[in-house]
Parts: sequence; structure tokens; C-alpha cells
Amino acid sequence: MREIESLNLLPVATKVSALAHNVGSDQFADPTPCDEMPVKTLLEHLMVAMRYSASAATGVPPEDDPKIEISPDDDSWKAEFTRRATALATAWADPEAWLGNASAGGVETTAQEAGRAAAMELVLHGWDLATATKQPFSPDDAAVGAVVEIMEAWADAEGREVAFGPVVDVPDDAPPLARALALSGRNPEWSA
Repeated sequence: MREIESLNLLPVATKVSALAHNVGSDQFADPTPCDEMPVKTLLEHLMVAMRYSASAATGVPPEDDPKIEISPDDDSWKAEFTRRATALATAWADPEAWLGNASAGGVETTAQEAGRAAAMELVLHGWDLATATKQPFSPDDAAVGAVVEIMEAWADAEGREVAFGPVVDVPDDAPPLARALALSGRNPEWSA
């Protein structure tokens, strides 16, 4: 994998935040491409992942429990989603965040992998959320490229199947987003 000096995650974080803001509580139980993860659970997962990712970039552990329970009766989670997405993008905008090692949620890795994993969470789960809620989603090329790189590097990694499904076949000329999805075990043609 090539080394990244920094990656602007603000464009994709902003798009994923906009997707979240358009989700209604009537969609919380809808299925997503992630098995056994309805929309509400996916949103909560993203919020936790964004918090841990920002922590990995800054080296500062979260001050409180990053877990969140979204209530269908309270839309305040949408502002918190945006805050966490912005904090993630801001943290990874610092070129120093990409150097050395990082720790996120007790997982030790290189800062390079942690930064790519941040892009992966936003791109893959952004697509999951968009697809499940029937919203358009076109993440930027740089973020998608980082995801393709990490998914290709992890394609044969031991334990990969714990987090991802089997690689899905797509045509050789498939667009980068479709390749990223397929490498992560997602069917780019999935629909609810």
C-alpha cells in the first residue's frame, strides 16, 4: 500500500452526515446490506466508529463512553452525528495523524491503516445507509481510492471473514466504488 500523507475525509464525512440527517425514525427498523444491522443499529455503529477513529488520529482516548442509543422520539442524535463526523475529519486532516501507530477501541495498528479504516467506515457504511434509505451517495474519489487500497491489502488477510463477507465478483472495469463494495463482501446491486 502506498503511504498517505493525509486524506481529506471532510467531503465524505459531510455526505454521510447529510444521509443521516435525512433518516426518519420510521426507517430505523429497515434492513441494510449489513446482515442483522438495521438502519438504527448502523447509525449507532457509525457514531461509535467515528468517535474511536477521531481518537486514533489524535491519540486522545474518548473522555466518555462513545456508545450511543438513538431514540426514535428525539432527533438530537443528528447533531451529535454531525459533531462526530466533523471531529473525525478534522482529526485526520492533520498530517501528523498519519504517522506512527494508532489505537482505536483497543485495537493497535499503524496510523496509515487506522486512517484508511476511517475512510472505509464512512464510504462503506455511507453506502449501506444510502442504499437502505434509498438516498443517492457519491463519495469522493480520494476516499474511495483509500478504501480500495485497504480492501485489496486485506483481501487475503487472516481473520478477514470476521468483519467482511466473501469477496463479490464484479467486472474488471467496475467503477472504484463498486470494487470497494465487492472487496468488502457487499453486492453493489443490493436493494431492500
